[in-house]
Amino acid sequence: MGGSSWGDAQSSLGLRLSLWCIPQIFFYTLTAITSQLMNARGRFNAVAWMPTANSLVVILACIPIIAIGTVQANSPESMSAWEVALLGGSTLFGSALQSVLLIMLLRRTGFRLRLRFQVRGLGLRVTASLGLLALANTACFQIANLLTAALSTQAGSEAKTLGYDGRGYTAYFYASIILIATSSIASTSMASVLLQRLSGHYAEGDVGSASKELDEAILAIGAFLIPVTAIFICLGPLGTELLFTRGETGPAEAQFIGVVLAVMSVGLIPWTLHDLLLRPFFAVNDAKTPLRSAAIIGIIWVLGAYAARGFLPPQQVLLGITGAIALAYLVDLPLKLRSLYTRLRYRMSRTVIRGYRTALGAAGLSALIVGPGTVWLEERVPQHWLLRTTLFFAGTIVFLMIYYPLTAGSPASLRRLVRWLRV
Repeated sequence: MGGSSWGDAQSSLGLRLSLWCIPQIFFYTLTAITSQLMNARGRFNAVAWMPTANSLVVILACIPIIAIGTVQANSPESMSAWEVALLGGSTLFGSALQSVLLIMLLRRTGFRLRLRFQVRGLGLRVTASLGLLALANTACFQIANLLTAALSTQAGSEAKTLGYDGRGYTAYFYASIILIATSSIASTSMASVLLQRLSGHYAEGDVGSASKELDEAILAIGAFLIPVTAIFICLGPLGTELLFTRGETGPAEAQFIGVVLAVMSVGLIPWTLHDLLLRPFFAVNDAKTPLRSAAIIGIIWVLGAYAARGFLPPQQVLLGITGAIALAYLVDLPLKLRSLYTRLRYRMSRTVIRGYRTALGAAGLSALIVGPGTVWLEERVPQHWLLRTTLFFAGTIVFLMIYYPLTAGSPASLRRLVRWLRV
């Protein structure tokens, strides 16, 4: 995947870690199935909090590696066998623990597994068809991700020879982790709950209630993500400087992660809505439309990534790739909404449109005021973590002080989001 930029040490380390990762596929699949069964029984809280156990195991395993380990930056061979075993074993154990705990909680709800050897009447034909389409859907994104990793790694290696450090896959990885975490807060649990509700509404032929549920979810996501997106764009480089300026990662390299984050944030809302807007199709056993959406996104993503690799200098390739990713989701969003209307008669309500219009306008105005002001102050504030942290939080507070009153009466306001979370 890394091409010529990966040496023997990197390939060997990647292989050893992958051997620990492959068994996790079984446990994460088991977790996904168990989570859906818990959601179907109305036990949403346990599913939402269970990944904490997995994360805690990995964090505890990383402590001795950090404290007494021999790992050095940019030196794959420095990671000893016990460190690989501890890191890989903890991720495997964490995924297994998460699955076991969910199964125990599922049994407490009264669920009992009964083996059935009768094939007829199980709906295997429909399940197999949906499964194959879902697998093809996933393959579109995995192919795009693999190509992104390969192209960004190669471009980063070339950029380093030109004197530009931190312009490769690592910057993309850190920026995408921040976006994934933000998107997950907004949509993952909500999407699982929404699928159960939509399935019931469509089974009863109640299109109006299904549309209302979808409108509420879209508004809640917009109320949360619109200001977050604007903050990422105008304060992202400063925030990542505070997060990642450690060891051999200097302020310039850390700020570049923030630039990548800002570019990717342009597509954060459509990226998050993508998963949510596919739920109505799955609720009516339609996996072809999600596959078509994945193909559109994947084609634009891959073509844009190759165009960036071919026409941009190595130090800017990653920005071109992330721009292509954001563009892919932006292009697909109206097409997906069109499919929702033709397939399920869903049309986004005027309340949602008005809420997004007001919130986007307020976020844009706030970012135009806070962004340039923060950049001007950054150049004059010394490189001290306390001063830079104060500047970041001050910028965030000023942004919210401008944004909040401008959206107070909007359907996508922060006030409405808090009220929605209380329900």
